[in-house]
Amino acid sequence: MAKDETETTTRKARKEATEKPTKETKTKRPPSAYNQYMKDNLPGYKKENPDKSHKEAFAAVAQQWADAPENPKRGQTAAEKENKPKKEKAPKKEPAAKKKKEAEATDEEAAEPGSDA
Repeated sequence: MAKDETETTTRKARKEATEKPTKETKTKRPPSAYNQYMKDNLPGYKKENPDKSHKEAFAAVAQQWADAPENPKRGQTAAEKENKPKKEKAPKKEPAAKKKKEAEATDEEAAEPGSDA
């Protein structure tokens, strides 16, 4: 019976070690400026325009976001927003096998003209 007791303890310990954090322990990140704007302004827009569907109201408030003072990208054109400075990627390294083949090919080409003489 001693063996059964150690197996249960081991399984329990393993389970506790591999448990995922619960929702209570996770921390939510704060909403973005856009999310906060939509949360604050969508209900008011719906009250003023009860005849609009949710989709139309959401689209209208999203359009207002473009010129809202809360928008950090306000005043930028679509092209300016898209043309962010991109990080330059490091040049890809060629596989060693490919480099070796290219080196052999250049060696063979160099050797051919010399073999005629």
